[in-house]
Amino acid sequence: MLARFLLAAVLAFAPGAAWAQPSSLYAPLTAADAVTVMPAPATSAPPATGTDSVEGSSVRYARADHTHATSVQRARMTVAPAGQPVRWTFAKPYEAGITPVVTCTAQNVASATRPYVVNTVGDPTATYADLVVYQATAPNLSIGNLSLTLFGPAPSGTTVNCQAAKPTQ
Repeated sequence: MLARFLLAAVLAFAPGAAWAQPSSLYAPLTAADAVTVMPAPATSAPPATGTDSVEGSSVRYARADHTHATSVQRARMTVAPAGQPVRWTFAKPYEAGITPVVTCTAQNVASATRPYVVNTVGDPTATYADLVVYQATAPNLSIGNLSLTLFGPAPSGTTVNCQAAKPTQ
């Protein structure tokens, strides 16, 4: 139908075209015709972001206000009181049976002279992870060729940046 319409439009503007004569090539475009030739909006959510770009084959378009789901969640928390675990409850729970990989980094204050370490307490679940922050307590302890670093509770108010992601295959 669209091809007939376009051909009629071209012929109508051709030199010597008979404007007053109806043509079998020209037919008005109906609403039903427009539905068959115009792309429709997508009816399902788009896939989450991927490692590589993929050119889709769908003729449907994405609406301007759509979003892509992510399997990575991030949070910034302040740990208090010192030495006590803090529970990070994920904004969106992972599917049942999914144990996310949780990694955290303590955000050292400028005056910190000893390193911080963040550990999970137990295994994370699909809905939360328990974390505890430690700080090196003293310079390395050397015994012969062995060097040990001792850790104790990090100061109250230590800021931690965390992310949780579905495990990779």
